[in-house]
Amino acid sequence: MVKIQTKTITKRYGRSKNTYHYKQHLLPFPTQENETLKPFLKKELKFSMVAKGETLHIELKKEKPEGQTK
Repeated sequence: MVKIQTKTITKRYGRSKNTYHYKQHLLPFPTQENETLKPFLKKELKFSMVAKGETLHIELKKEKPEGQTK
């Protein structure tokens, strides 16, 4: 079982004292999946997400290098 966590980030506009806030959503994976995740760590992944009823489908794909067909 996993829970989507929300974190509020505070940033400054350049060097001014004015700040803005935005939310970042995190999805921690269960530790038993660490070995499965290893090939994907520190890689650029293409993200897609579809919500259908009570189900959320999240897809992360490795980008194929240019010139590679397989």
